[in-house]
Amino acid sequence: MTQGQEITPVEFPRPVVADERRGRVRFAVEAGEAERAALARRFSLPGIGRLACSGTLSPGAGGRWRLRARLDAEVTRVCVVSLEPFAARVEEEFEIRFAAPADGDGEAELDIGAEDDEPLPPGGELDVGEIAAQQLSLALDPFPRAPGAAWTDRVEAGKEQPPQPANEQARAAFSSLSRLAGRRGEGSGEA
Repeated sequence: MTQGQEITPVEFPRPVVADERRGRVRFAVEAGEAERAALARRFSLPGIGRLACSGTLSPGAGGRWRLRARLDAEVTRVCVVSLEPFAARVEEEFEIRFAAPADGDGEAELDIGAEDDEPLPPGGELDVGEIAAQQLSLALDPFPRAPGAAWTDRVEAGKEQPPQPANEQARAAFSSLSRLAGRRGEGSGEA
């Protein structure tokens, strides 16, 4: 580590070692209350009620490893329509392949045929807690809506129309640009 470089703490550390002598490893991890609170802050969530991950880490040919796991989480989200919190469940199965560097020192390039493989950390230690946290982050809808929440086209007396969803805003913007481009093209010689 260089001077001035900070170490980012891992909120949910659960190391599992990929060791060919041990072979296949089964794991089941669950975040505690303080770990869930720290992850909720990291992901800007009102709360995480549960975060669990279970699966296997299996050796393959040529120093490769395959992690297959199931993520199960209960989170609190904020609805983009009503701005009210609501409970959501995340259930997801995922697979990640890892490959050890050719010379084993963590510095070498990976095999060209292994383009989808992640590099195996030096010593073969994988943090399945951090992997679960990252998978949760990837599984979260960037525009969460509570069940039954919908944009309305009604305009109540004295109130502005609610904002349009992003795709409707984009459609309106591109429609306006198309009309503008059509006007510029008239008489300017542009097709």
